[in-house]
This record gives sequence, C-alpha cells and structure tokens, in this order.
Amino acid sequence: MPVLPYCAVCLQDFALHQPPCLLVCRHVYCSRCVRRLAHHSEVRCPYDDTVTPAESAEPDLGFFNRLEYVRKFVFPRASQAGELLSHFQQLIREVNLTQVPCKALLCQGNCPQDGQCGFSHTSESLSIARRFREDDTDLCWECHNCLLTLTRRLANCPVCAAPREERPENRVEGRERKGTNATLDLSPTVEEDTGARESLPEDCKMSAASVPAPQVPGKDADRRKRSACCILQ
Repeated sequence: MPVLPYCAVCLQDFALHQPPCLLVCRHVYCSRCVRRLAHHSEVRCPYDDTVTPAESAEPDLGFFNRLEYVRKFVFPRASQAGELLSHFQQLIREVNLTQVPCKALLCQGNCPQDGQCGFSHTSESLSIARRFREDDTDLCWECHNCLLTLTRRLANCPVCAAPREERPENRVEGRERKGTNATLDLSPTVEEDTGARESLPEDCKMSAASVPAPQVPGKDADRRKRSACCILQ
C-alpha cells in the first residue's frame, strides 16, 4: 500500500489538531513544526532554504480532508492496485516529496517498498530530519483520560485511543497565564508585620489573640490602668 504524505521533518501523520501546511516550495509540514521553523515572520524550509511568509503558511484543511478520505475510504475498499495508485498520484501532485526522508528507513532501519518508495533515502535528508527531531524539547505528551506520559511517536493513546493533544498556547509550564491587571494587595507581609511588632516597647507588644474585645465607653473604661508608654502618647 502506498504511503500517504506526512510531515517532512517530524515524520508524523497529520491530524485535525495538527493539520498540514504547504510552503512555497510545496514541501508540507504539520502546523506544530511550522511554528518551530518560523523566525521573524518567515518560515524557512530546512531542505531547500526556501522562505515562506508566516501568514502564507496556514493550515490547508482541504488537503487534510483529501488525505483522510483516501486513508479511510479508498484504501480499505479499493479492490485493484490501479485504483489505489490513481488516488495516490493525485495527492502526490499537490506536494513536493523531494528530499523528504523515508519514515520507515529512519525509524525502522529499512524500507519495505525498496525502489518503489517515493521518499528520499539519502543520508543528507535523513540527517536533517533526525537532527530536527532530536532538537525537539517536547518529546512527550500526556493523555488526559489515562494520565499516561507517552512518546510523541504515538499519535493515539494505546489504552483509550484518545488522539494526541497539543499543549495550549496560553499555558506556561502547566500553569495558565494571568493578566497583569491584578488587584494591588496593600496588606503587610509576615516579615513586615513581625518587624513592626519588634520595634514597639516590650510592654506594648500584643499578639492578635491577646487583643481584648471592644467595650462600651464608661466610667470603668476611664479608670483602667494604662502603661507608661501609652500615657506618653
């Protein structure tokens, strides 16, 4: 069975949360790898150094739908090899597979299609993809259903079959970013409150628990004995 186009550098199959993006050179990358390749509003192809404006490297959902149609409906139901090749060649015409490394050769060490493989087997192409994958700092993902940490080579969780989910952009190291218009807290910190208490005379130091409840003013309140420092105040 022919191998459908995949991301040219991470070599992962495209998904709805990771759709394909076509550059000017017609090499196709997933949206996650396009963000990694973007620099100063430009996306540079690692295989031919072609520069694509970042606003032009948008996800192509039409191409993704055609891939899914062939994968889910044509390949399982095709009775003749000619029918498979016809749909496969139509997809291949839309993209550029030059220098795109063979996924089977890079991951498994051999290609089962031998000379009929449409992907590159050169050491230069393999080294570019291998270096790009090794530089990825986010090699794992967590399944939100099973709470398992899985390698990014798995597009689905092997336990519950949930698809791999990308890390949301509004989170930093697992915590949501908060706005800068936070309410200003003017209450003293523990250190400030402790320092203020230590600066008082010894006989005026009172803990919060030792403060008496307020009483109704009267003759008895005026006759209470006050400390020397309170009289001076």
